[in-house]
Amino acid sequence: MNQVYILVGKIASGKTTWADHKAKEEKCVLLSHDDLMLVLADDCEGRAAHVDRAKRISKYYAKLSASLVDQEISVILDYGFWTKEERGLITAELTKYNVPYTMLYITCSEENRIQRLEKRNQDLLRSDQREYVIPTVLRERLDAFFEEPCNENIEVVYMD
Repeated sequence: MNQVYILVGKIASGKTTWADHKAKEEKCVLLSHDDLMLVLADDCEGRAAHVDRAKRISKYYAKLSASLVDQEISVILDYGFWTKEERGLITAELTKYNVPYTMLYITCSEENRIQRLEKRNQDLLRSDQREYVIPTVLRERLDAFFEEPCNENIEVVYMD
């Protein structure tokens, strides 16, 4: 059955790694909020602007996902959906279009996550690729926004 996979998790928890593996196993389209945000905005405009843009992207991706699933193509939404509100918005939008979905909480040990992020940052600093480099202070600030899933219909996937 074709569906949408909603990936929930902190920065460097393994969401994109999971998505890449799934896309090799199954006919999927990977949609990344970050990829689109990097095209739309020149820099980080603050939390409020980021949250507003993410909400609009979620609505757009839900509509696009409905079209893709109708064409028998599964979709992976690789974003993080850090808050219960964000998870509620995307699931409500998908439900509006009658799109089946599975929400996955991608997680790993804190030690592995920090090592992954440090490696990713080093790789990005050596490349001309447009991506977010997340230093420790920023990671700590962003981690504070993450709301652990609780009483939500979500499967846990460990990426250690």
